[in-house]
Amino acid sequence: MEPVISFPWLVFSSREMVVFFLKLLAALFLVSVFGPAAATYIDPLLLDEYQRTSGTYDTLPVIVKLRGGKTGLSTRQMSSESAVLQSSFESDVPSGVTVENRMNYLPILSLKINRQDFSSILLRNDIESIHLDRLNKPLLQQSTQLVFPTQYNTLLSGASDWTVAILDSGIESTHSFLTDSNFNNRVVAEGCFSSGNGQTLGTSICPNEAPNSFASGSGRACDVPGCDHGTHVAGIVAGKKGLNTYAGVASAVNLISLQVFTRFDSTVICDGAPPCIRAYDSDIIKALEHVFSLSKSHKIASANLSIGGGYYPDTCDYHPIKQAIDLLRSVEIPTVVAAGNNGFTNALTAPACVSSALSIGATFDTGRNVDKATDYSNESPDLDLFAPGHDIVSSSLSNTYTSKSGTSMAAPHVAGSFAVLREAAPNVTLDQIEFILKQTGQSVVSQSGLVRRRINLTDAVRELTVSNSGSAIAKAYAESSICIPVIKQDGNILTICD
Repeated sequence: MEPVISFPWLVFSSREMVVFFLKLLAALFLVSVFGPAAATYIDPLLLDEYQRTSGTYDTLPVIVKLRGGKTGLSTRQMSSESAVLQSSFESDVPSGVTVENRMNYLPILSLKINRQDFSSILLRNDIESIHLDRLNKPLLQQSTQLVFPTQYNTLLSGASDWTVAILDSGIESTHSFLTDSNFNNRVVAEGCFSSGNGQTLGTSICPNEAPNSFASGSGRACDVPGCDHGTHVAGIVAGKKGLNTYAGVASAVNLISLQVFTRFDSTVICDGAPPCIRAYDSDIIKALEHVFSLSKSHKIASANLSIGGGYYPDTCDYHPIKQAIDLLRSVEIPTVVAAGNNGFTNALTAPACVSSALSIGATFDTGRNVDKATDYSNESPDLDLFAPGHDIVSSSLSNTYTSKSGTSMAAPHVAGSFAVLREAAPNVTLDQIEFILKQTGQSVVSQSGLVRRRINLTDAVRELTVSNSGSAIAKAYAESSICIPVIKQDGNILTICD
């Protein structure tokens, strides 16, 4: 379990006092000159890291969100606007500040700052907010049968023209579970984002240790302990039928593999067991932007993030990652995020704490505990849905299979569900699908008494197709007909029955 971070604001060392007053003076200066809206938000996690005399970092990895970004712009305008703001910022940075990563559409940069130059950044009026570039962990047969029984998933499979983006540790695309019926590759696009904040601590996992790569093989599974994570997640989304008694939720859907992790050999960062993989926030934002750019050439049903860290009892919408999640929502792509495995009863990890993400907790799927929340699944009022996440069998490296448990396994059940529901009702909106998932399925009472739904695609398909189809289907449902016709995207009619 990750430690809960505390912030002792009422007890100051001399160094803490300096930082506190720097922050206060900077805020008062900006408010006096530019008004209250101009004050810079400073991430408490960043201040906490700065205040530590033996911090994890010799230099501070940060993300800055620049002031002046506009909404309602075209893709080209967003790119141009962000480039102007980024160039203006870079033209006047102190010598102790290095720009590591620039976002393509958002006015966001990742920086490496010498500790002695930190105060100079706080005083800039062109920064809307500044955050620690956190390191995120990968969050660790029966389940798909529970959410989508065989008599239904033989008819709906996510359709091969839909795609799910997996932002994780890469995918073993040659795994037989992840190929099509003719054993052809279903990974239709790939990339790698492993900037490692200038490789100060970590080592890029991208080809040739580049910070970013889109070359062939960029989305392959990495070769550090934990790198089977993305392949396991992909199998839950898209494992094909016929090889085993189990299959993925959307067994015909295509995949986008975006590797976002960096290798670390630090005993501290790896919790005493190096080497390990961790993902910087800035690399995740960059990858989410890339999903947005791919939406022009691929029909993307969802993006899955089984990654997270920290303790957030409230929404974390102040973080720049929300802008990337909102960017995807603007083109009808949900970002489905694991809630975390710390057993928190009043908090989620980030980025699950972003209000516009879809945060997913884990339930048991067999035995006496079926449809009970697991004791490790995080929860808070900001949790959106539950899905099976315990002892889930799926693909692993070297064409093998393994069982894993965690909200990491719950999230891809929901990511795959979006592909199935878009196949069943291609004209519905993201908001409609999200609403239906939250109104159907099994009610689950969490450890703290929170009630949320465990997804059930049978119910969701029925509700979406009835509410968005012609009067004949609506009339059949109103008369409690045993079977309901569904018009698929290709024009064929299939029947969904109770």
